[in-house]
Amino acid sequence: MPGSTRQKDCRVSGHGNRSLSFLGREPERAPSQGASKIDIFTTKQLLEGLLGGYRALRGHTDGSATPRKLSQEHLARLSGMTRPWYRQLEKGDRRGSIVELERIAQVLQMTSRARAALFRRSAGHDPLPFTDSCAPDELHALWRPASEAQPACTVDAAFDIWHHNGRFASRFPHATNANRRPNLVEVLLLRPEPRRQLDSWPHWARLLTAELAEAVALYGQHHPSLLHLHSEVAADERVGPVYRAAAGYLFPEVDCKATLLESSPYAGLRQLTLLGT
Repeated sequence: MPGSTRQKDCRVSGHGNRSLSFLGREPERAPSQGASKIDIFTTKQLLEGLLGGYRALRGHTDGSATPRKLSQEHLARLSGMTRPWYRQLEKGDRRGSIVELERIAQVLQMTSRARAALFRRSAGHDPLPFTDSCAPDELHALWRPASEAQPACTVDAAFDIWHHNGRFASRFPHATNANRRPNLVEVLLLRPEPRRQLDSWPHWARLLTAELAEAVALYGQHHPSLLHLHSEVAADERVGPVYRAAAGYLFPEVDCKATLLESSPYAGLRQLTLLGT
């Protein structure tokens, strides 16, 4: 914007806790519109699944064989709010403030990816709000130095790949030789080659289906390509069952992916994906 000062903030999510997985049962899903009558998660259901899963993960044992889930009342007290106030937040009936969400993420010891998902699902934006526009060549220059050692690409909000390095092309020639712009979800989840070649494929399946479920809930009504991707993934015999459990994914910091986000709203060209394949 004229007269504005461009600010660039980058965040890298690295590697760490690998114990997180799917916790809790799959919630009911709302009927979709225009996606081949396949159910789509709502942001409320994804938020409830994320917070409920983390409350189960951070629960405690009382001498019995079954661990007890961290209660809403206890989490509310630790986060400095009343139980009714927190309950409305977890159910998605009200938006959490930045302060509230930061407290909840800290109490639940959320990973950086889970924290970002919490903000998007409750407040409607990333923890670091985007501040200004950025041209694609600038973003390309930003990620190039960090991505020479392993396969890497930049993707938009619909997972379309805008740039990739030579290692990515060598690893996934079936994607880079296509006549149209490749899509990361299609490349990694819907093609048979990665399923055979990648030891980390199960991690990618859980991670990308969770990210897709969130993207469809947030942006699907404005992005027909996301609805098409949703239908393909949900109908796939191998990936579909993983996708249907996406609300229970807790975003562990797995080794297969590191992400660097540019604080820019330009066409969604903001995510550098380093593939530890």
